[in-house]
Amino acid sequence: MNIQSEPMNPGERAELFAPVPPGRIVTGVFMDPATAAVFVVDGDPVMISAGEMLAYAGINQPGVRVPIVHRGTGRAIFRAQVDLAPELAPIQKSIEDAFEDAWKRGGDPS
Repeated sequence: MNIQSEPMNPGERAELFAPVPPGRIVTGVFMDPATAAVFVVDGDPVMISAGEMLAYAGINQPGVRVPIVHRGTGRAIFRAQVDLAPELAPIQKSIEDAFEDAWKRGGDPS
């Protein structure tokens, strides 16, 4: 998923918001070289609830908040790719359930 800011002046701070599909989590933010030369991600990207996303961006879906600071000398646009991965808790739960069922039956889960 890609995110992009409006043109920003040197020293300007911003928070970018993007919806995250259900069942996914953010694993990283990767800036293109031109962006990395003049911008800093000011803290870790934060997953936010659907309610927070609705208040900030008008989208009723969980999302991510990416705080940025422009450290360059001229106007620039922040561009980055937000990496997403499956949320592992549901997968882990289904594996645990399979093993527990097999244990109760006295068999091998595989």
